[in-house]
Parts: sequence; C-alpha cells; structure tokens
Amino acid sequence: MSISGCFTGGWRLVRGLLFVALGPAAALAQAGRISGTVTDSVKAPMAGAHVGVVGTRHGATTDAGGRFTISGVDAGTYEVRVQRIGEQARSVTGVVVRPGEDTRVEVTLTRATVSLAGVVVSASRRAEKITDAPATITSITTDVIDNAVGNNFAGLLKEVKGLDFIQTGMTSVAINARGFNSSFNNRMLMTEDGRVSILPENGLPVGTLTATPKVDISGIEVLVGPGSALYGPDASNGVLALTTKDPRAFQGATLEVTGGNRNYRDIQGRYAKMFGNFGVKVAGEYQKAKDWENFLYYNAAGTIVPSTTPGSVSDPRRP
Repeated sequence: MSISGCFTGGWRLVRGLLFVALGPAAALAQAGRISGTVTDSVKAPMAGAHVGVVGTRHGATTDAGGRFTISGVDAGTYEVRVQRIGEQARSVTGVVVRPGEDTRVEVTLTRATVSLAGVVVSASRRAEKITDAPATITSITTDVIDNAVGNNFAGLLKEVKGLDFIQTGMTSVAINARGFNSSFNNRMLMTEDGRVSILPENGLPVGTLTATPKVDISGIEVLVGPGSALYGPDASNGVLALTTKDPRAFQGATLEVTGGNRNYRDIQGRYAKMFGNFGVKVAGEYQKAKDWENFLYYNAAGTIVPSTTPGSVSDPRRP
C-alpha cells in the first residue's frame, strides 16, 4: 500500500469525524430558544406547569421559580401552550424564533373549576366486602331539582333505579323499593337534614306533606338494597334523604308559580340572606287543587254516596 493512498484515506476519515462532531453545533446555530416565566393570577411563580411548542416535540416544565427554557427550536413562528392541573390552559400565538436568539414569553394562568364525581361513604358495624353489602344510591343534584317541572320533588323519583313510583292523588305519591308494590308503605325511611321525617300515627314517610317546599331542597339521595338496613329496622325497604339549602350557600329570593287542570295551583317562595356570621332563611308554599273523588253505588235505586278516598273511581254499574 502506498503512502499517498494511506494519507488520502486518513483525510477522509478525519473529514467524516469533523462533520459528525460539528453537524449538531451547526444545526443549533440555525435554531433558537424560547424562555420565560409562568405566574398565577397574583403574579406568584407557578412551578410544575408544562410548556409545549404546538406542532413539535419541544417542551419543558417550570421550576420552583416558574422559569422554563426550551432549546433547539427551529427558526419560525409558533404557538406556545401552557397548562397545569387546576389552572385554565392558555396559548400564546405568534411566537417568533430567530436563529441563535432567545425569545421571551411571559404567561399568567388563572384558576379553573374542576368537577369531580360524587363520593358516597357508607359505614358498617364490621369489616366486610363491598360485594357482601350491595347498595344502589341515586343522587339528585340542585340543578336537576331547580329545573324540574311540578310543584314538589316527588316527580324526580320516577327515574330512580330500583324504585317503584305510585301516584295516589293529584299531589300524593308513594314509593316502594323491595317486595310487592304497595301504596301504603311504611318500610321506607325518610330523613330531612339527617332527622327522621315520618308521620307518627302510621309510620309513613312524610313525602310530599313535608313543610319544606321544592325551592328549598338542595339535594336528594335514594338508597335501596340490603345496605339500607344499616339505618335500622324502619329502613328495610330503603332510605329517602332530603337536604335543604344552606342560607350561606344559597342566598337571594326565589319564586315559583305552577298551574294545571282540575283547578291546580301552587306558589312557592324562598328568601335567604347572611348578616355577618348569622343567616336568615324563610320559605313557604301555597297549594290548592280539586282532587279525584270516589263515587260508590250502594243500592239499585242509584243513590250516590261520595267517598272521601281520592285517587280512584268505582264502576257505576256495580250494585
């Protein structure tokens, strides 16, 4: 092998190594950087925010001082997006990156409302598996109650899973969850703000006879299944729990007027206001309707004796 050929091959190797070594440096010389800070609504540094260049793989996370630096960004115009859990994401458009220069971006994030699913905790007297104490819990929120059609909350119970709904009059209803359907069910426990709410003479739940109008109810929970037995022997059929509106969370005036056939009319009102650490709440309802009457024929002469039991009409041909 000649010496000249040896030097020629050596120079080729040296040139290749120089190209590999200087190639990234030359590429970085044609790129720029994006740096800046991320703050919150009171201009405090925000750590842990993700800053990304839209359309590329470039990105960074802010440090404890809210600072970030994104290197190796090709020259051009980009959109920078900043996001963090619990904050409203924000995008900055028209960010111009020039070769070898540092482009500054200052971003301020604001709080974002995060909605989480409802959590229901049921206690037991002893440790047990969830599958050993099944329970179906239906929760009806304030928004659903306020937008419901009708004078009371009873109509919302029609859509509750595992619950039978019985209409016994213009405004009277009955519910049943386990066993045979019955319009006289005293095995359903009803509570209002954690207090037992039943009729003392027969043990029936107060239901629509409650003094709390619909406009003052903030939530309804219905528990059916074996888990309801944890509330005691009076809840063997299920539990209906009402929660009224707290004047600290629901202030102002509300008026609802409803009308319908059979001379039905209903007016509900509520007013709540806070005075320092004290709250005042006033709620009331006026309701009137011509309910159904039950007429019975007691003899062949056709004497009609009206019954006081509403909800059904007997066959007039019956002797």
